[in-house]
Amino acid sequence: MKLVTFRHMANGATFRQLMFSFRVAENTISLFVPKVLEALIETPKDDVMSPLVEHKQWKEVSDKFQAK
Repeated sequence: MKLVTFRHMANGATFRQLMFSFRVAENTISLFVPKVLEALIETPKDDVMSPLVEHKQWKEVSDKFQAK
C-alpha cells in the first residue's frame, strides 16, 4: 500500500496506471491511497507542526525577522 501511494506521490501516476503496475484493482487503490496519505500527515503532525500561535507571538517573530 505504501509503495503504491509513494509512486502516486512521486510521479503523479494515475490510479489506472498504478493498477497495471502493481496488479491491484483501481477501486482498491482509490480506497487506501487517501488513508495512507492522511496517516502520513497525521502521524508526525504533533512533532513537526507547532501549536497554534497567537497574533502577538507572530508579531514578535516578525519583528525579530525584520530586525535581522
